[in-house]
Amino acid sequence: MAQKPTVSIVRCDARSDDHKVMDAVDRALDLLGGNMETFRGLRSVFVKTNIGLKEIKLHAGRQVALTEVCVLRAVVRALRQHTDAEILVGDTTTEGGTTEELYAAMGYREALAEFDVRLIDINDGPLVEAKVPGGGLMFDRYWISKAVMDADAVVSVQKMKAHMATGTTLTMKNLFGITPLSVYGAPRRYLHAHVRLPHTIADMGLLFKPRLCVIDGLVAMNHKEWYGPALKTDVIVAGDNTVATDVVGTHLMGFDPAGEHPEPPYVFDRNPLRLAADAGLGPLQLADINVTGDPLQKVGDFEVHANITPADNAEVHRTLAEQVTHFCQERDNYVDRFAGQYIGLSGGQVMFQGTDLQHLKSRRQIASEQGKANQGLFLKFVEPEAQDPEHLSVYDSYGA
Repeated sequence: MAQKPTVSIVRCDARSDDHKVMDAVDRALDLLGGNMETFRGLRSVFVKTNIGLKEIKLHAGRQVALTEVCVLRAVVRALRQHTDAEILVGDTTTEGGTTEELYAAMGYREALAEFDVRLIDINDGPLVEAKVPGGGLMFDRYWISKAVMDADAVVSVQKMKAHMATGTTLTMKNLFGITPLSVYGAPRRYLHAHVRLPHTIADMGLLFKPRLCVIDGLVAMNHKEWYGPALKTDVIVAGDNTVATDVVGTHLMGFDPAGEHPEPPYVFDRNPLRLAADAGLGPLQLADINVTGDPLQKVGDFEVHANITPADNAEVHRTLAEQVTHFCQERDNYVDRFAGQYIGLSGGQVMFQGTDLQHLKSRRQIASEQGKANQGLFLKFVEPEAQDPEHLSVYDSYGA
């Protein structure tokens, strides 16, 4: 019988000083047994932090939206105590300024200097096409930074937050931020869409299978993933499996990790945790997880503030599925006209065409301009079926 994944819970008052917070992270890592020993002998380790926007604000002395500096420092310190590998730490900012400026504003370089860490922008090239083990749920391959793909192990260090489109954003959702803006547009609009988003998140879990997962829950963000209210939650979570870690984190937030759309908090689309669990990435049930440390008790009153009504959301899904069916039926014609370009289909009409996604309006903006705010927009890179990495059959179950 396969060994259960282990997830640890350590309570830590957000107002504690940095030394006590780092001690709490150390305890959470120690409770994972020999997990840190698995980093010995590796050549390269990539640590994905969570600083996608320059939303630097504090509550109870701790970051609300971004990975707390001393939590990241404790993780990197523990890694360095167990491995001589090159340690890469990275993310990329999706709007406003450069990633290097955000690192500087957060103080990451100074905090990590003694551990011989290289800070990278994961949007920088070179990029490689990475195949998802098992063929993927949404796409069979993604463009990813070569530096990340060359790493022997991935670590995900994520802030605990509610998310309007995925219910929660924890260590597996953090991996979604590895997909480069230079390919998928800012803010990854090609992937951050109905149907694609939850399946792509599960694909990222399958692709990277992080060896260590840490949730910074000192202070969390409620209602949504950016610019939401702070919630003091006083907890650090660590695990050796991303699904198991997020299952525990989801329970701590007061949500059901096995829940399904359209029940809250999965009001926008399907539950990525269920998709990943169904694909064999990890367990959904607490009985199948070795939960250790402090008691698993709800840490705050979380809720998700959706930006679309359930009726409109259902109509977007239905009409999106229609556009995918239309595209499949007319693919040869679209290839003749638009091969190598992106198109946006709504109501059987091309609402957008172009060679890149950097200045593409949102689905909501394009649909509203057409007087069809609740209509799906199928954004698609046009190529022959034999070359297409997307599993378009996924949309079938969303139709009428």
